[in-house]
Amino acid sequence: MLEQKLPVANSRLEVEPAQVRVILSEEGNDVLSAIMLPLEELREISMLSASNFSIKQVSDHNQARLCDRIRHDLNRLLEKEERFSASATFQSHLAELHEMLGEIESAQSRLVLAANLSTSPSLRHRIGANFIAMGKQEEALALFGQLDLGTDVHANLRLAYLSARNNRLDDAVVAVERALNISPTDFGGRLFRGALALAKQEVPRAILNFKLALEERQSVAAYTNLAISYVLIRRPDKAFTALRKAIALEPYNEHAVGLLADLAFLEKRNDIAIGPLERLVEFEQKSEGNWARLARALLDSGQKRKAVDALKRQASVRESSAVFNNLGVAHDRLGDRKKAMQYFRHAMSLAPSGNVDAILLPIRNLICVLCAENEYRTARAMAAQVIKDDHERALTSNPVFSDIYAFYFAALVRTGERKEAIRLSKEILKEVPKAASGLRVWLAANLVAEYGMFPERFEEALKLGQQEVDKLTQLEQNDVRRHMLYNNLAFLLIEMGRLDEAQQYLSRISRYVHVDPYTTATLGLLNFKRGHMDKGQALYEEALRLAPNAHDRRRIAQKMNLELGYAMLDRGDTSQARRRLMMAAKENEPIPQIRDRAKEMLMTLKKS
Repeated sequence: MLEQKLPVANSRLEVEPAQVRVILSEEGNDVLSAIMLPLEELREISMLSASNFSIKQVSDHNQARLCDRIRHDLNRLLEKEERFSASATFQSHLAELHEMLGEIESAQSRLVLAANLSTSPSLRHRIGANFIAMGKQEEALALFGQLDLGTDVHANLRLAYLSARNNRLDDAVVAVERALNISPTDFGGRLFRGALALAKQEVPRAILNFKLALEERQSVAAYTNLAISYVLIRRPDKAFTALRKAIALEPYNEHAVGLLADLAFLEKRNDIAIGPLERLVEFEQKSEGNWARLARALLDSGQKRKAVDALKRQASVRESSAVFNNLGVAHDRLGDRKKAMQYFRHAMSLAPSGNVDAILLPIRNLICVLCAENEYRTARAMAAQVIKDDHERALTSNPVFSDIYAFYFAALVRTGERKEAIRLSKEILKEVPKAASGLRVWLAANLVAEYGMFPERFEEALKLGQQEVDKLTQLEQNDVRRHMLYNNLAFLLIEMGRLDEAQQYLSRISRYVHVDPYTTATLGLLNFKRGHMDKGQALYEEALRLAPNAHDRRRIAQKMNLELGYAMLDRGDTSQARRRLMMAAKENEPIPQIRDRAKEMLMTLKKS
């Protein structure tokens, strides 16, 4: 049975992915990382904001109290300076207190005094680190370059750090290798070498180094780096294991939990992210991103009410277009489309004027819900305005916003503008080669459905469909558009009498048989054409039970009655054939082409 569905049945969430950071070096606070690629409820939201607290905020207050204590200790030591000014240990301790207070220049002066009193390399290491903190890279390079690079691991790693900051990765590799020659098991060296290997796309080398680092020290940075490496070689199972270990070490590490949540979403295993996210938001309640990820995981795990609660907490932190869009999505999933539409409209009103994505996403979602509510005229008008403003058809290449074109074409068909929908669909397939694969596949599947009832257009329909089959590899396995194209091509080939070819397409979507009404009906048609009337009828009747609404049931039943009419004529049962054909030929039946065929057969029977 030919299938015509909306491209993506659900509205879409907006959740900003966690920043993917590969840690090259971590020494205290000095971390070098590379960034890789309605009113009642509004009142409730505003009340929630007062109860939020943040572990970072609490930490900041504790830091202020700690600074007072450090200042007190510093002043007491300064009272003793006259007695201990010639002590390198005393000067080093004063420098340490200045560093803790953020007084880097004062700390530097004390360290220089200490270095003049002692030959300890650690004092020069700290002077170099302070040069880096003050942005004096040349001075830092000169200092570390003068140290004994044949024996000093720290100096080599600092030189590697400076090279990496300036994107001189080859120089950084040389310095790190020199450090590892001195101490092959050094944690910092192995962590750094692994990160550099990852930057140079040497993933196996990166994994080896991160594992060697972890043998020396259990570290969140090493585990998250290892997880990123496993993601790059498509081993999500191992990436999940590494991230779980990172979170076991630091349950409130936002980077590790964020990566776990995003990976779980991509792998459709959102349930495993819920626990870590819930623990994180217990202590970090002012992070929009954490609430958004928790809501996404809950929503995709079927816990829709809890997802709405999480989104309300997110909105209590800051009201934004994104959070109200996501509240609309949650209410859409709950089946409350009227409320969903209210939220999408509110999201549109909050979207920043310069942020096209923030404006278009709630528009796309609102059009989607309007179509699902059969409000096709309103959906058509809204989509038409977006398309009118898209002068270069740039949106056709966007995987999400290209849906607006598909919704527009669907609305045209449902409002009696079928010819215009066909014309525009063919135009995009021909003139916009960079249109998103999902859009191209959906357009082709619908054109096959439109032409698949006219024998004189069969060859054109087949060509239009088959030329887009190669795009299917770019879509997810469970994408409804993959299923539509395979099913409609199979139906078309059955109507053309090319049953073996049709069977090949059906075999690619065999898991949808007994699950999806249209696939089940198409298999039923194949059985009819092969003379297996009883099996074909049984599959069609199963498809009728699977059909989600009356419109789909009427379409499937009309085609079944036509095929049963043909089959009974072949058996010589004219009375039963006439009864089935009369059912297919009723004026209120949904598919006019089937109605016309049934009428022609009835006329032939009348004449004979």
